[in-house]
Amino acid sequence: MGIFPNLFADGQFLKDAASLNHFLRQITPNTGAYDLGVVSDAVAAVFDRIGEDVLIIHSQGGGPGWQTVLKNPEKRKP
Repeated sequence: MGIFPNLFADGQFLKDAASLNHFLRQITPNTGAYDLGVVSDAVAAVFDRIGEDVLIIHSQGGGPGWQTVLKNPEKRKP
């Protein structure tokens, strides 16, 4: 793809404004150190506050999601 904004000329990625806008919106910025324990504790705290609900995980959120469930097995539904 290249290093934005200098995209490879022979790349197959669409270079129109709408395609670039959609692509750049899905990137997760590096906001600092990543601590799985802190993230999963925060997710668990949300569920403690809101009560029973469904946790849906995807992609990079899979690790914290599984860790949240493993820390709170009593709240897991079969």
